[in-house]
Amino acid sequence: AKPRVQGGTGAAPRWRRLDGGDRRRQIISVAQRLFAERPYADVATTEIAREAGVSHGLLTYHFGSKRNLYLAVLRTTLVVPKSPAPVPGTDPDFDTALEGMTEWWLSELERNPQMWLAVLGGRGMGRDPEVDALLEEIEERARADLVAYITAREPSEAPPELWAIAAAWQGLAEATAVEWLKRRRISR
Repeated sequence: AKPRVQGGTGAAPRWRRLDGGDRRRQIISVAQRLFAERPYADVATTEIAREAGVSHGLLTYHFGSKRNLYLAVLRTTLVVPKSPAPVPGTDPDFDTALEGMTEWWLSELERNPQMWLAVLGGRGMGRDPEVDALLEEIEERARADLVAYITAREPSEAPPELWAIAAAWQGLAEATAVEWLKRRRISR
């Protein structure tokens, strides 16, 4: 039997065969929406499978568990693009770099606000060491890109104070996002 794919117009589901990568992306997309709408504990894999138009067995085949699927959603959602690399030995344009990074951040927040809020507030699953490690890895990579851009050299060569400034900027961006998207105290 061919896998089912939900139609986007509320029409009856269509049957369509997808390759493994496309099927994984489809399942992740549905899971991303559901995890953004409700807490992790309130989302069942049977619901994700049903809304993705696949069997529960196929979801398990691709991800193994709800936790693994959640980690895949985080990895997909929280992809931070590398900062543009300045030419070594030149003075990078900090204002342009920060403006570009801020524009990217705001666009990502607008594209998927509920998922970002779920991650920023409460970190989704609670105190799961693997989730915490993944989020720390993503944050550290973003800080390293910022430090590399600012110094025009390897991040490992930067002083610790610069890393602290990058972390502070990151914290400011996250807190500001919550004020905008959750509390509606500010606009874009």
